Amino acid sequence: MNAMQSIRILCTVVLTVISLAANAKDTVIWAVTDWPPYFIIEGDLKGQGAGDRFTDYFISRLPEFEHKKNHMSFSRVDKEAKLGRTTCMTNRFYTEERAKHSVFTKPYAISLSLKIVLLKDTFLRLREPEQLSIQSINENYMLNGVLELGRSYGATLDPLLEQYLADPNLTKRRANTGQLLDMLQLKRMDYFIEYPLNFNYMIQTKNLDPDKFVNVEISESPPYVLIWMSCSKTDLGRAVVERLNKVIDAEIATPDYWQRIAYWLSDKDAMMLERHYRENLLPATLPTP
Repeated sequence: MNAMQSIRILCTVVLTVISLAANAKDTVIWAVTDWPPYFIIEGDLKGQGAGDRFTDYFISRLPEFEHKKNHMSFSRVDKEAKLGRTTCMTNRFYTEERAKHSVFTKPYAISLSLKIVLLKDTFLRLREPEQLSIQSINENYMLNGVLELGRSYGATLDPLLEQYLADPNLTKRRANTGQLLDMLQLKRMDYFIEYPLNFNYMIQTKNLDPDKFVNVEISESPPYVLIWMSCSKTDLGRAVVERLNKVIDAEIATPDYWQRIAYWLSDKDAMMLERHYRENLLPATLPTP
């Protein structure tokens, strides 16, 4: 091989490397966590949670990126954002604290609101209230509650709950819904706060008697909550959110999209939520004509 052939081969290799680098796709990390029925990480229903299904849905709509799923807690997602590592996640609530390090999409989904979960004997002792306020449950009834560490309970409830975290009656722990339900059964606490969908899923999978528990409306909470996606506030995160918003605009009003929102709901809950979907989510999301 002479010098000219060597130079030609070297140039070919260099050009190939440059071409591959130019065509390489940015990799988006999608967080999934152990939070059924939104994220289901094991068992026969693995990957079929509402958050799982929407994560796969949006990944399929963004072929210009490479995508990878990583299992991590809510608090880890926030930590990754603070460290400037691009991580995205479905099923997020917008908070001002999170917005310091994350960029949010438009609201892409909607859910029935959180409820206070009690044992039935506690509910009877409280004289069967139709609603309970965060203030009354902490100041008047002095019930012991546990919140999930790293989780947002929405813009309305977060500041109310924060007021009482200095009191011994309300604490945060690294626990999921199933673990909180176990603690409640063992009477290691009096209540926790959860969505009806999550609660019903856990009751079914644990084969528990639903009549032993009661979900009570929270008086300060609206009947529905909007749900966002977030990505770390990086150049890549901003680019992903821009594309996600375009997908939301194009598809959120379609029947297929609504079915994805309603997938895990009972018929009764789906009927109740569909009104809020049409009256509250679509106007908050779709561009103004």
